[in-house]
Amino acid sequence: MRHSSPIKGCSPRLFYPKSWVVLSILLAILMFGAGQSFAAPADVVSGDKIPMISDVKCGQGGSDLAVLELIGNMVPAPSKTQQGKDGLEMFFPASLEPSLRNVVFEYPLVNFVSFRPDEGGVWMAVGSSKPVKVQSVYGAGTSRLVVSLVSNPELSPVKGPKNPPTVVPRLSSGKDPIALSVPVDLALRDVELKDVFRMLGEFSGYNIICDPTVPSSPVTLTVKRVPMKEVFAYLMRTYDITYAVMGKTILVGKADALAKSLGQEKTKAFEISYGDIKQISGQVQTLFDITKPIVVDERLRLLYVTGRPEQLEAVAKFLSQADHPGKQVMLQARIVEVKDDGMKELESVINAVYRYWWFSFNSKGGVVGYSRVNEASIYKNDSNRVTKPGAADISAIAESGNISMIDAGIRALETADKGKALASPSVVVADGKEAKIALTENVKYISARDQAGNPTYSEEKVGPSMEFLPVVGRDGFITIKMTLKTGEITKYIKGGLGEQVPQTSTREVTSYVRVRDGEPFVVGGLFRNSDKYSEYKIPVLGDIPLLGELFKSRSRTKERGEVAMIVIPHILDVPTSPVKASDVNTLQ
Repeated sequence: MRHSSPIKGCSPRLFYPKSWVVLSILLAILMFGAGQSFAAPADVVSGDKIPMISDVKCGQGGSDLAVLELIGNMVPAPSKTQQGKDGLEMFFPASLEPSLRNVVFEYPLVNFVSFRPDEGGVWMAVGSSKPVKVQSVYGAGTSRLVVSLVSNPELSPVKGPKNPPTVVPRLSSGKDPIALSVPVDLALRDVELKDVFRMLGEFSGYNIICDPTVPSSPVTLTVKRVPMKEVFAYLMRTYDITYAVMGKTILVGKADALAKSLGQEKTKAFEISYGDIKQISGQVQTLFDITKPIVVDERLRLLYVTGRPEQLEAVAKFLSQADHPGKQVMLQARIVEVKDDGMKELESVINAVYRYWWFSFNSKGGVVGYSRVNEASIYKNDSNRVTKPGAADISAIAESGNISMIDAGIRALETADKGKALASPSVVVADGKEAKIALTENVKYISARDQAGNPTYSEEKVGPSMEFLPVVGRDGFITIKMTLKTGEITKYIKGGLGEQVPQTSTREVTSYVRVRDGEPFVVGGLFRNSDKYSEYKIPVLGDIPLLGELFKSRSRTKERGEVAMIVIPHILDVPTSPVKASDVNTLQ
C-alpha cells in the first residue's frame, strides 16, 4: 500500500509490518540493557560509607579516668556493654580492619585493648587493672569516636577475710541451749535475772554460772509453749549479755567480761601514720564500745587497744579508712598578660581548650597527667576556620601534636607582641591544705637619708603570687578557693634628694570555683591601663636651646592589658596499705 506525504517537498516513505516488529524488539533490548546499567550502581555500596574501625588510641588522666579514641570511618557508638572475662566489653555494629586485633598500652588503668569480630559487628575488650565503666561517648558517626572510661568501685572485688563468728565459744552440737527447741512455760513477776537463768539451767540440764556483770534487774515474763532457744535469745538481747558453753556449764555475762574470763581478751598496737592520733583514739573508744582506756603513744604514734578479737578486727578496718593519707591535687597554671588587641586570640585558645581538652597533648610531650593521643586534635569543620587579617593563626598551631594548645597559643601571642607569659607554676598539695606560689622579686630603693647623707633602704615586692585551697568532693569534683595577686613597677618618681622611688601597682582577685577532675578554668579581669611618654633626641644637638627641638622626637602611647590565669586541677590518688597492727607481746 502506498501513502503519499501531505507535506510538500518531502519524498514519501514505505513502512511494513515486519519492520515494526523488528524495531520494537531492538528498542526493548536497548531499554532492558539501559535499565540494568542504570540500576546496577544502586546495589553497590561505596567503601567510604561502611562503618569501620581501623585504629585505637588511648590516654589516661590520673588513676581513675581513661580515654579511648577509635579511628576509622563512620565509627558508631557501642550498642552493647557488658563485663567479660578480660574486663569491660563493648559491641560495635561495624567492620574491623583485618590487621587490628590486640593493642597493648602502658597505662595503669588500661593495659590492652583487643578486638574480636562477631556476627553483625565487632567486640572490643578493655583489659584493666581494676573494673571500669563507660562515662561518656561522643563523636558517633564520624571518623573519631571518643569513649571516656572511669573506674567502677561497685565491681571491685572484696578482699580480706570475712567477718569471723562471735569469739565467745559455743557448742556446735544440739546441746547448745540456743539450739534447744524444747517448749517451756513460764509465768514470772519481778524475779531477779540471775534466778531466771538458774531456772532455765534446771530445765535444760546445764550448770549455770552468772558473771558479776549480769545485771540484778527484775524480770516479768509470761511465755507458753515457747522454745527454750527463743527464751534465751530474748533475755540475751534485752539485757545486752551473752553466754559461753564449757562442757555442761553455761557462763552468762557481758561479752568483755566473758572474753577476759576465757582468756580471749587481747591488746594490739595500731600504727597511726597520717591522722590526729588523739582524735582517732576518741573515735575508736566511742564507736566500738571499748571498755578499757585506750593508751596513746604520741612519740611512736601507736594506739594500744584492748578488746575482743572481733572488736580489734573492726578497729583495724575502721583505721584503714580513718588513717588514710587522702588525696592530693596537682595544680598547673599559666599566668598570661595580654594586650587589648590580643584578647580575641586568647579567647580562641581558651574556647578550644574547654571543648577539646582531652585531646590536646602529644604522647611524647605535653603536660604530665593528662590524656594524650598520637594524632592531632580532633577539630571539626577545619575547612571553615577563618583567620582575621593581622591576627595570629592560633588554631593552626594548636593542631600540632608536639606542644600543648595553651602553650602554643601563648607563644603565638608573644611572637605577635600581643601578650607575654608571666609564669608557668605547678604545685601538688594535699586535699584540704593550702598551697602558695610566690614568683616575686624584692626591689630595693633609697627611701630616705639622714642629716649626714646616709641612705635608708626600703623594698617593694613585685611579681605574681597565688594561693590555692583545694577540697576534693564526690564524683571527681574539686572546690578551690583561689587568690591571684600581681604587682609591677609602673614608674620611678624622683625624690627630694635625687633618689629614685618606685611606684607600683597591685591587682588582686579572690574566687571560689568548683570544677571536675582535669577540667581547666580561667580567672581574668585584672585590667591595667598605662600611659607611656617617650622622648628621643640626638646627643649634643638635641641639647641646643631652641634649635635642639629640631633634633628631638616625642611619643605618647596608651595601652590596656589584662592578666589572666588558666588553671588545670588534677586529682592524684595516693596508694595506701592496711594499718599495721601487732600484738603487744611480739610487736612484729
